Amino acid sequence: MFLLQPAYKDYLWGGSRLRTEYGKNSPNTIIAESWELSVHPDGRSVIASGADAGRTLADYLAEHPKAAGGAKGEQFPVLAKLIDAQRPLSVQVHPEDDYAYRKAGERGKTELWHILEAEPDAYLYLGVNRTVSKEEFADRIADNTVEEILKKVPVLPGESYYVPAGTLHAIGKGIVLFEVQETSNQTYRVYDYGRRDANGNLRPLHIADALAVARLSPSSAVPPGHSAWKTVAGGTERTIVQCPFFTLCEIQLAGTMEIDAPCDSFVHILAAAGNMRAENMEEGSLSLEKGSGLLLLAGEKACLTGNARLLLTSRGK
Repeated sequence: MFLLQPAYKDYLWGGSRLRTEYGKNSPNTIIAESWELSVHPDGRSVIASGADAGRTLADYLAEHPKAAGGAKGEQFPVLAKLIDAQRPLSVQVHPEDDYAYRKAGERGKTELWHILEAEPDAYLYLGVNRTVSKEEFADRIADNTVEEILKKVPVLPGESYYVPAGTLHAIGKGIVLFEVQETSNQTYRVYDYGRRDANGNLRPLHIADALAVARLSPSSAVPPGHSAWKTVAGGTERTIVQCPFFTLCEIQLAGTMEIDAPCDSFVHILAAAGNMRAENMEEGSLSLEKGSGLLLLAGEKACLTGNARLLLTSRGK
């Protein structure tokens, strides 16, 4: 069991809420994303407690592959992050595994969004609002009218949305969310509001790839495996999503609760609100405040005490 320090991203659409409300400490003025659980080379989490403090999680798991509960040589399957969208993200799509492996040698990117904060009238774009031909999709990209064929979804805190690979999507402004996804950074942008990067250049689009992978018929965003709240010792819990790629559960901790990581999976715990203390025989006591996270290794146990809303990420089933 150890604390993790995230990797930070300063994309131009980000804001300051991860610093002011979630305790993130980055030298960047903008904190668009904090990669809380990541071994991806584009942003690796760093162990922040215990004897291995200062090592990247990727290095640690390369030396101790059984600690994640997977097979030897397996790529760590999950990336979890906090996102602060002060401005809307680009309209984009991610590939499925087969296409991503052929194109870039890594996984595809199915993801789950759990809304933490949402300003009035905040919304997402999630899939298309009707069946669209590939020819019309290409025309819409060319004339900057892609938004007209997207399904606009108003959002509230506490809601969750499943985003299978191939789904056209965009996070709107005024939203802070927790995202769980496959370990991948494959993103194909199709519309970006004409925005320019720090060097004054239009951000690139990835039209050919998007045309190849986008699903152009409406589909459900209901997370598979979602369950209702149930009372357990020390609080309440529910499953937000359980799919082949990842599992996300939510706990309302109100006292003391035992958490066991199974022998075939890690469990990452993020404090979305409140604070708590985690204790086990190996590491003693670790404290979590809003926005901070720790990792239980496969087979480890911890006793959690406090009043907090927790998000638990583990392997898919």
